[in-house]
Amino acid sequence: MLAPGGSRIPGPFRTIEEDSAKHYNLLNQVQRLRGRIMVEEGALPKTGLDSLGRHRSELDEKAWHLVIVSDGDRVTGCVRYHVHPANVSFQRLSVRRAAAASGCKRWAHRVQTAVEGELAKARRSSFSLVEIGGWVLEPELRGTAEGIKMALGTFAWGQIAGGCLGITTATVKHGSSSMLRRIGGSSLRAFGEPLPRYYDPDYNCEIDMLRFDSRSPNLAYAKLVDEVRHSLISTPIICPREEQALRSAS
Repeated sequence: MLAPGGSRIPGPFRTIEEDSAKHYNLLNQVQRLRGRIMVEEGALPKTGLDSLGRHRSELDEKAWHLVIVSDGDRVTGCVRYHVHPANVSFQRLSVRRAAAASGCKRWAHRVQTAVEGELAKARRSSFSLVEIGGWVLEPELRGTAEGIKMALGTFAWGQIAGGCLGITTATVKHGSSSMLRRIGGSSLRAFGEPLPRYYDPDYNCEIDMLRFDSRSPNLAYAKLVDEVRHSLISTPIICPREEQALRSAS
């Protein structure tokens, strides 16, 4: 796992490495993988990448990244967790972009209402709110146990961190949205109704807005979540050396 600089490391994690070069290398691989897959799938033009073929986001330096690395130290999968305190305002969340995607004021109001409902739930539970994004897998990992474990890592990481509610904009392509629903994700709701999927013209795909609660994965996957959580606890946390990470109390 890649930790953002200066982040507070949840106490249960056992192995912390402060290595700026390794952090930089892995994050660069994440950005190149994300860029290549997005271009191949028509979600981004090549002009959206930098000169090194990276899809760079201002969130990358602020967020955690769960990374699958092959035996040859090649990144083959990744997902980004952007952690917010429960008192964060809607306007500071990346998901606000989804509210404006259709250009419809009624849709934007429904998205904001749904997200603010999640923030209220997070405050009542003393949880963080986590925006989940940048989920990319090499084609050979899609539909495999590794791919499912990465998705379940959302629940496992939240449990290790003391509990979280998660929000994600999940693509309908390749069954991503349906798989996330299967493991415990559900539609964001506003005024008692689920938000319908929408078309994002920037990424040229249909998207579902889903929510997660780290306490409630699908019971059929509960045992596997436990396995992933135990595996994550011993997974190395790579931090930039120049911004020493803080360890929180166990």
